[in-house]
Amino acid sequence: MTYFLIGDSITLTLLIVLIFIFAYYVWVIYDSFISSKWKFNDLNFSYNLRTNNIFRRLGMPGPAPIPILVFSHRLARHLSETGYSMVPRDTMNYFTQLFNQILARRRQYLERRNDFIQMMIDHEEEVKHEEQVEKQERQSEIVKKTLNDKEILGQALVFLVAGYETTSVLISFFFYVMATEPVIQEKVYNEIRQELGDDEVTYEKLSQLQYLDMVINETLRMYPPFTRFERVASNNYQLGNYDIPKGTIISVPVYPIHHDPNIWPEPEKFIPERFLPTEKAKRHPMTYLPFGDGPRNCIGMRFALLEAKLAIVKALRLVEIQKCDKTEVRNDHFTIDYVIIS
Repeated sequence: MTYFLIGDSITLTLLIVLIFIFAYYVWVIYDSFISSKWKFNDLNFSYNLRTNNIFRRLGMPGPAPIPILVFSHRLARHLSETGYSMVPRDTMNYFTQLFNQILARRRQYLERRNDFIQMMIDHEEEVKHEEQVEKQERQSEIVKKTLNDKEILGQALVFLVAGYETTSVLISFFFYVMATEPVIQEKVYNEIRQELGDDEVTYEKLSQLQYLDMVINETLRMYPPFTRFERVASNNYQLGNYDIPKGTIISVPVYPIHHDPNIWPEPEKFIPERFLPTEKAKRHPMTYLPFGDGPRNCIGMRFALLEAKLAIVKALRLVEIQKCDKTEVRNDHFTIDYVIIS
């Protein structure tokens, strides 16, 4: 990562910064799933371009949110029923071949690494062993769920597509805040220097950065990656005077909630102290929903926050984020409109 930030004289244009953020995310996901031997500055850009094909197929020139899938629940269901593929066939073939090769090598014990795929393979073997023991001891079968190869591939693609938006939007807007709020940037930097010094960045050290957490939370409040999410009622429900039939799609407007002056005084001002423990205790927990809530909240929330914090800390240790002549300082509402349905 520091390869992109250190040099005798480097000017990071907007495009380079966006490529840097995307490349960082791809590297983190790839390394977490299959423990790639690549270093961040040695990214295989053919892989990068293949991942871009997924987003281009969705109507955007580069990495993008998943507009067709998330804008219309009924449209997404119809496309699925007609067999329409949201992922280009050559891209799917590439990932299928890649993961089949990895799974074959792991199952033949030719290599073992500390990553997500290895965890799923280990779980698969543990379940098989437990079933065998149960058969021998009690002559009965216990059904336990494991993922098949297609499901493992599906999990990898979901991790890539769904996780990109939250992480990249968070990092992008965080850097925007740092450029437009230099006093806050100085406080974040001082906390990093005080808590970490020149030590190696660890999970424990990142957990101690309380002011950074508040700044990240305020960034997610002002600029949530998804401006609303939806839930499908699993049962008939009576809410006050309203009858909610089973199957009703309920939309939760995250962005308006995050900018409601009755909940957040002066909502267009960036105030990290809103997330002091004493202030958080005064609010209803459902007034802050950058990752949704309930049993179907974002399963990758902790992972996304961790990789974002790691990137932010490493960047701010090395560079100061400043405005350029193209930076727009805005006090009005950003027009972002993505939705998650579950």
